[in-house]
This record gives sequence, C-alpha cells and structure tokens, in this order.
Amino acid sequence: EVNELSYPLPKEWGGSGTGKDISGGGICFTSNMRYAAETVLSMKVMIKGLQGYKKPHSVLLDVSSEPFLTVIGKVMWCRPDQNGSAYEMGVQCLDVYEDDHRALIKYLNALL
Repeated sequence: EVNELSYPLPKEWGGSGTGKDISGGGICFTSNMRYAAETVLSMKVMIKGLQGYKKPHSVLLDVSSEPFLTVIGKVMWCRPDQNGSAYEMGVQCLDVYEDDHRALIKYLNALL
C-alpha cells in the first residue's frame, strides 16, 4: 500500500505497487499512481519471510511486529515503466522501525 503523506491524512490509501528491488536504504517499485520527485510517502511493504528475522520479543510486544514494514520514504525519481502502463519509482527510506530495519538487513544478507 502506498499513500502520499499529507495533512490532514487521507481517508483511503492511494494505491498499491509491486516491488522490483529493496535495500536497507530504499525501494524500487512499480505502481499505477504517479508521484512527483520529493513527494513523501507512507508505505506498507509486504516481504514474505521477514517475520522470521525479527526478535521474538518484538513480535510479542511491539507494533513493528506487523507482517509488513511501515516505511516513510521520499520519491527520488519516477518514470513510466517499459510498457507505459504504470510508473516505476525509486524511494529513499526516511523512517523505518528500528527492529524492522535490523530484520530487513538480516533478511537481505541471508539472500546473498
């Protein structure tokens, strides 16, 4: 789920996306929504298997134990995808729960 972070907060999520690439510092994804560079987004990023890399106590006690990453990020670039039917964008992570970020780094390192 992807939504422009603005105030007052919108009542509904703006759109969804499909991930192409992720690192500890950013995400590349495609979406049917176009966001201008510098737009700040609130995103819920689903990563299958990430829960296994979280600390057991954080899963029991912390809001960061949701089965997705909640990311506040800034659009660095946005362009039409190869088909011209959606948009591909790169988003820099500005804020991620600390336990989620650690779990993401462990998850990515395990893939190497």
